[in-house]
Amino acid sequence: MTAEESKEYMAKTEVHQLFEGMLTGLLYNKPKDHLAFLEHCISLAKTEKDIKWNTFLDVNKKPLPPIPKADGPIKSEATTDEVRTFATEPEMKVKQPLPPINMSGHRVSIDSDKELTERNILTSESEEEIDMEFSGQRIVFVLGGPGSGKGTQCSKIVDEFGYVHLSAGDLLREEVARGSEKGQLISEIMKDGRLVPQEITIQLLRDAMRYHKDCPGFLIDGFPREIQQGMQFEKEVVESDFLLFFECSEEVMEERLLKRSKTSGRADDNIETIKKRFGTFVEKTLPVINYYGQHDKVKKIDANREVNEVFTDVLSLFGGLPAKKATKIKKKNKVFTTYQEKGEELLEFSGQRVVFVLGGPGSGKGTQCKRIVEKFGYTHLSTGDLLRAEVNSGREKGQRIAQLMQEGKLVPQKLVIELLTDAMLQCPDSPGFLIDGFPRKLSQGVQFEEEVTECHFVLFFDCSEAVMEERLIKRGMTSGRVDDNADTIRKRFNTFTEETLPVIQSYEKKNKLKRVDATRSVDEVFIDVCAIFEGLPKLQTRTKKKGKNSESDSECDDLAEAVDDLSRVVEGKPIKLRRKKKKKQPEAEEESRSPVFEQPIVAEEFIPLMDDSIAKTDGKGLLNVRVIFVIGGPGSGKGTQCARIVEQFGYTHLSTGDLLRKEVQSGSPRSKELVEIMEKGQLIPSRIVLELLRVAMVGIPNTKGFIVDGFPRELEQGKEFENEIAACEFVLYFECSPETMKERLLARAETSGRVDDNENTIRKRLETFENQTKPVIDYYDSQNKVRKVLAEGSPDEVFTQVSDIFKNLPKLKSTSLHGYDVTFITGPPGTGKADLAKALSEATGKTHLSLGNLLRNETRKETERAQLVNEAILTGHLVASGIVLALLLEALENEETNLNGYFIDGYPRTAEQLDEFRQKVSEYNKIIVIESNNEDLERVVKERAERLQREDDKEEITRRKIQIYNENTQPMNDSLGDSDKVVKVSASLPKEELVDKVKTQLTKEE
Repeated sequence: MTAEESKEYMAKTEVHQLFEGMLTGLLYNKPKDHLAFLEHCISLAKTEKDIKWNTFLDVNKKPLPPIPKADGPIKSEATTDEVRTFATEPEMKVKQPLPPINMSGHRVSIDSDKELTERNILTSESEEEIDMEFSGQRIVFVLGGPGSGKGTQCSKIVDEFGYVHLSAGDLLREEVARGSEKGQLISEIMKDGRLVPQEITIQLLRDAMRYHKDCPGFLIDGFPREIQQGMQFEKEVVESDFLLFFECSEEVMEERLLKRSKTSGRADDNIETIKKRFGTFVEKTLPVINYYGQHDKVKKIDANREVNEVFTDVLSLFGGLPAKKATKIKKKNKVFTTYQEKGEELLEFSGQRVVFVLGGPGSGKGTQCKRIVEKFGYTHLSTGDLLRAEVNSGREKGQRIAQLMQEGKLVPQKLVIELLTDAMLQCPDSPGFLIDGFPRKLSQGVQFEEEVTECHFVLFFDCSEAVMEERLIKRGMTSGRVDDNADTIRKRFNTFTEETLPVIQSYEKKNKLKRVDATRSVDEVFIDVCAIFEGLPKLQTRTKKKGKNSESDSECDDLAEAVDDLSRVVEGKPIKLRRKKKKKQPEAEEESRSPVFEQPIVAEEFIPLMDDSIAKTDGKGLLNVRVIFVIGGPGSGKGTQCARIVEQFGYTHLSTGDLLRKEVQSGSPRSKELVEIMEKGQLIPSRIVLELLRVAMVGIPNTKGFIVDGFPRELEQGKEFENEIAACEFVLYFECSPETMKERLLARAETSGRVDDNENTIRKRLETFENQTKPVIDYYDSQNKVRKVLAEGSPDEVFTQVSDIFKNLPKLKSTSLHGYDVTFITGPPGTGKADLAKALSEATGKTHLSLGNLLRNETRKETERAQLVNEAILTGHLVASGIVLALLLEALENEETNLNGYFIDGYPRTAEQLDEFRQKVSEYNKIIVIESNNEDLERVVKERAERLQREDDKEEITRRKIQIYNENTQPMNDSLGDSDKVVKVSASLPKEELVDKVKTQLTKEE
């Protein structure tokens, strides 16, 4: 049996949980007859399906503290310093005991162990090729209203084609029949006609699929019922092949359900529940059909007919499907080395500054925290927000918190500290934490510092009650928060005075209080805040050497060690158990100024949108690809037209709207910010949009071109895109009246389920488009880069116009210079760069491009870019690097490719321009530097002013150019040193001698 087969066997049988439970019970109870005890455990396991680590503990003894579903530490009720508690439980509470096997293409969450991060693990890797889980099996979502007959059709598909039929409804009912705690929860939800939480449904589906490795495919019946459900399934399990939709009228479905109720005995087959289910289906599931329809993944079947008539269509569909091959992936096998094995322990959060932020309600501490985050990169953790998020989650813990808040009581500090620690563990790379609204009691702070980490100081926003009350009442008019009313405000003031002010006094005595006057304006307060944070020293990560532990009689100590060892053996990876922190021994601490690891492994769910490698992506490879911006007001139909362009002409469609909505639905920390912005009808910040576009484009190296839909919405967005990613060939503009767009959007709102499809938001979006996007059209129109399409007609009429544009596009010329000889010539003004380049070009047959001439030619155009170039030339300043590179690339496009190479004079003028050319275009071959002394330059200044009549050759402008050269270009030349790529010559040489010397040097080095 191979290692993979062993893992698969253990995942199916759940032997890991059984052994862990028995060993836990054995060491905890210490029975005299251990064999009899184990036999008793096995007999219980035959009837008890939901085996947990504590199943076999003696109820007469005090059990170990319960392990919460959320990740993070739990705090023991015990007070002794010798007691250790579990930090994590490896997924056996709510999911499979082992991580998903053969998973690829989807993120595998290491959520059983937040300590498996770069902060305490070293790894080495080996690779093996394996089949991606479920990749050789066809995944079909099956949807239809209740009573549409989809279950019957699934049974016939199973008989005919051998698929495995998984009914989400049946799986849920089976869980209910088991009588488990989860089943009881599902039962209550189903009786109310509500949808079961997607986490439960996906977990049940994945478990069932793993028992059928050899089937040709799965029919997942009654799933997904929400878009997010489908997206989460495809992210965590496997991508679906298509959605099979049995379309049926409500009248026919109701008739069938009432007939079934006479014999089914199902609690949900009654007229009241049926009506609720119809409502749920229309509200929640129809948007799923529309969503997958937009991705061409819906196969519709008319289900109003008899069973056999319907199956005839189904038979035709499945009979034409080709066999699906498994996808091979490379699996990395990691060998872990921990700090424990190196004789060290990492002090948690030791490299991160922890700041308690306090102030009365309405003191403005939340606003100041947001500004600190923006300026200094700290992570803002508001205990209030964490508590409200837990309440909104609907979990049992959240319900308890909600009741306490309604009664005006403080939430138990154990719960608050658990939420805080969970949140902090998700940010291992943050420079520090602003813990807003904490501690509210002195004991909270003491417990936090004993069990989690030390607080560096308390930031206290001092504000009078009169000012705070005025602010809160004003906020209550718009916030919608239940605690923003006069009575609750007074209670909160009293609570703050009685319990939180003593905290302020305590930290002040420890010289750990930084007080800020918060009665002033936001900007004035922030000035003081900046003064505090800018003066803070950088913290170092600390480790603690482990000493030999003294023997302990603690039952929990022995149990923790035993379970730790078992986890290492079964899972093949270390699971660190969090011990209750003992008082620090100063002599045991050691500052570690050098990295302890070289290749950290980070849990994938904590990877940000862009890692460093993506952030530094230079867009290389995009220069030879056609990039088209697609602009039109909301409801202009540009998305529909883009889909047809993809189908007809083979372009890659990138919709900024889709990319943003995908990010919103991902549940990332950024998603909340995006939702708030979209609901207000405002534009998303350019930095986010550019990041999403860059990642998407770099990930598609072989494409005919990109149509970037809904971009740019601001002029600066377009300029930034062209400077940082790729040049836009033209803008495809769908021109449509506001009345038509509003009418279309309101019609879409009936089925879309999108938060931004309502009348108020639509009006704001149209206004935003008019005010900010139209200037983009004007800018590109001035460059003759706009192709207008009248979008008032039907999709077919509009696409006729679009087709004419794309059919008549010229063949895209290559601008790649890779492998060619590119030589730059640089030097101060008037040293003969252009003359040298011309002479060398004639002698070698290479193409000569003069940046100066390109810039002057640009100034003759009537464009905004031309104005910017002209202003820079007339004042002697450098032209923006993005414009310079764009002009060079445009010139290269207009030239026939010269295999001999190119001489480019007057470029680069800064080290940044040189780096940009190397990153975005090509590596260069040589750079010729013409050197000149001050006396020669002074002579050149006067001669140019007298000899040339150009505006930019006036004496004062030439002097300014020389100054710019000395400040920018000369440092670049100096940085090149004596590199073999540099050829240096003196400008004092006669022209012929200068040319000969350079030719000799170039020939010699070839």
